[in-house]
Amino acid sequence: VVLVVAAEDGLMAQTVESIRFAQAAQVPILVAISKIDKLTVEVRSRRVTEIKEQLLQYEVVCEDYGGDVQVVSVSGTTGEGMD
Repeated sequence: VVLVVAAEDGLMAQTVESIRFAQAAQVPILVAISKIDKLTVEVRSRRVTEIKEQLLQYEVVCEDYGGDVQVVSVSGTTGEGMD
């Protein structure tokens, strides 16, 4: 499952629902944090950290925190993170 989380918004109700479905199905999760081009570098770094911490509340542990969920910051506008 690829969860797409907007950097500006963080986790939304539908994101939490998708996490629960993925966990029930016991399938791998990959998180794409999108719209990173809309934030300054300082704000981007803080928001990415906040999103990773929000994910922890739902037992989604990112690689940075010793888990197995990969998180990629992406921008459809600039192409950053799309490789």
